[in-house]
Amino acid sequence: MVYCMKLYSPVLTARQSSLMPSRNKASYTLSSPCFRTGRMKTRRPWCVPVLLGIILLWTGCGTTETSPAPGVSLMMPGEQPAAVPQKPDSQLAYFNAGFAHYEAGEYTEAVADFTRALAIRNKDTGSLFYRAKSYEYLKDYDGAIGDWTGLIRINPHDVEAYYNRGNAYFNKKDYDQAIADFNQAIRINPNYAEAYYNQGIAYNNKGDYDRAIADFNQAIRINPNYAEAYNNRGFAYVNKKDYARARADWTEALRLNPNYTIPQNNLEVLRQQGH
Repeated sequence: MVYCMKLYSPVLTARQSSLMPSRNKASYTLSSPCFRTGRMKTRRPWCVPVLLGIILLWTGCGTTETSPAPGVSLMMPGEQPAAVPQKPDSQLAYFNAGFAHYEAGEYTEAVADFTRALAIRNKDTGSLFYRAKSYEYLKDYDGAIGDWTGLIRINPHDVEAYYNRGNAYFNKKDYDQAIADFNQAIRINPNYAEAYYNQGIAYNNKGDYDRAIADFNQAIRINPNYAEAYNNRGFAYVNKKDYARARADWTEALRLNPNYTIPQNNLEVLRQQGH
């Protein structure tokens, strides 16, 4: 199951100047993209490489790129580092220090520690993943794109890396590159509702409302309770002057989430404009 994790998601409202409500003139509002943190995946049970990595690092081995301890960084938000002695200059120590900074919201310090970890083993996927997320919080989208690209080189089928790189391109307003990455994520996982949803917003921002509607259709097909997708499809319909379908979508978004203020605003604007 896929979740939108607001705790780790940058906030971005697409085309803010023209879409957000104005004090002087009512306007329609587009829901923000879903920028979620996907879980890291591994083909092997995490416990075996973690324990092996701890043993190798404690005995003084395993500090080169070819070390068989790739799992030491498979730590998820909320988990605690293993309570074992660590060499202060080991890859594991740098990763754990970086992760602690990341959890504390100290992203500049996190980047520095993950960079030190990567200097010891440059294909450490955990350090690449969390350094990319740290770069995003720092709004260094080029840095994030570089690390997502590094993860894709390591695993060309890493759907989360394509999805997250697409989000970084989206933040740079490079919608063509964002669409290319969202599309690749969809090829790997055809049921990736959030990738369709974000791709739809990218097409909307390019003014290609038909393709935006097609992507929102797919997101809703996969997740019939996707209120944000209904809202944004309604927005695309308004741009095509199909007010009846826009009203239907905003009404459905509100039915799915009665506390969702954006479709409430949009329906009120529609009423004020006499549609």
